[in-house]
Amino acid sequence: MNQLVNSLTVLLAAIIGVAILSVILSKNSNTTAVIQAGSQGFGSLLTAAEAPVSGSSFGGFTGSATSFGGY
Repeated sequence: MNQLVNSLTVLLAAIIGVAILSVILSKNSNTTAVIQAGSQGFGSLLTAAEAPVSGSSFGGFTGSATSFGGY
């Protein structure tokens, strides 16, 4: 079972690596938009993961620093 998981991880890493190279090296790629979309998606995942601990909603942080007593 462990070798199967390891094989799948290596395969997925290879696919992601080829996709990254094709985006960076392609003449028709919009690299900045792809990077921005990826970072926004990662930020959303972090917000969702931290929501049970921080008490925030999934929609993200919409308050200001004064909303939490200046912290």
